[in-house]
Amino acid sequence: MTKKSRALLVVASLFLAFCATTARAGQKNLLHSEEGFVAQMSGRAVFVAPGVYEVKLASGERIRVGFGEDGRRYDQARLRQELREAMAASDAAAQSRKIQVLTHALRGLADAASVDQKAAVTGWTCKYEFTLDGGFYLAMIGGQSWGNASIGLDLDFGPPAPPSYFPKRTAYTYVSATGDNPFYAEDYDEVLSGLGTASTSAVVDCGMVFDFSSWESFSYVREYNCTGGYRSIQRLG
Repeated sequence: MTKKSRALLVVASLFLAFCATTARAGQKNLLHSEEGFVAQMSGRAVFVAPGVYEVKLASGERIRVGFGEDGRRYDQARLRQELREAMAASDAAAQSRKIQVLTHALRGLADAASVDQKAAVTGWTCKYEFTLDGGFYLAMIGGQSWGNASIGLDLDFGPPAPPSYFPKRTAYTYVSATGDNPFYAEDYDEVLSGLGTASTSAVVDCGMVFDFSSWESFSYVREYNCTGGYRSIQRLG
């Protein structure tokens, strides 16, 4: 299934907030490749784990990105650990929404034996373009934590390709904001084969909440049976 069908636009300004000196509108998306991302960050991308890097802004916000199979496995392990902690918490009943969100997030990260385990170093995913973004809008009172992701291909020219030419792809987004109480929102989409775009968008509108101790936006896209066909972005504040 697919929620919407549209031509994809590369978000060239995805990281302009923290790399204005190294990227300008019109440049390649900084998630184009692992090597390209590290090079364009000019030493600001701190190695976290194979395929995973973090950049810290002057505001204190952290942006963490994942590449390829190494990035997928890192995010999978991180979410599994958060799920175990939520399920073992003394107030597990109060954690029910978080448990549900984390369970859904892991749905698209399951291992696939036919996928190579090496992190991607060049190119997009094998057949699809993607977009990833997220962040937090601070208002006079309250604010919004938001995120989105899309991966796919929509062609309106040339002879139709067989459905088998377009493998499965998935997109997932979850966002949270924590003050006196945690707020969560999520979205998941997949396209099994053929043309179309898997697209997600999630927003937490915190309304009249005055104080936030933390927020998170996490999105990923995945093309199955593609070496390096995974990308993620996690923004924390």
